[in-house]
Amino acid sequence: MENEKQFNILEKAILNWITENSKDPSIVAQTKAAQFVERKRTNVGFYVKLAVPEGLGIIGSIGKKTVVNGPGIESEDIEFNGGSLIFCEKGYLDTLEIYANGSFFKENVTNFKLQPDPNISN
Repeated sequence: MENEKQFNILEKAILNWITENSKDPSIVAQTKAAQFVERKRTNVGFYVKLAVPEGLGIIGSIGKKTVVNGPGIESEDIEFNGGSLIFCEKGYLDTLEIYANGSFFKENVTNFKLQPDPNISN
């Protein structure tokens, strides 16, 4: 799975969830346009590098660390379920992090439910 050159079903679902649940037009535009670059497995999740075209509106403030909160993930394939967030760089989506709340994250998660993350207060 790590060598795939496209978003997997969970990554696509997370980006779609953020698009559907965000009130920020720049986040919506960028999640819709995001392209897969690469994936790195950490055994308790993944880091997925994103590419987003410029000109879609800036998220947060340039020069300031910005994080877009994603959904919580409920799945038997993830110990104690999990969560997601996207780190922004210079106002653009940069890296999607998907993580377990425990110490196990199955490499290929296909049975899951996304919901607002109970560990994050917006």
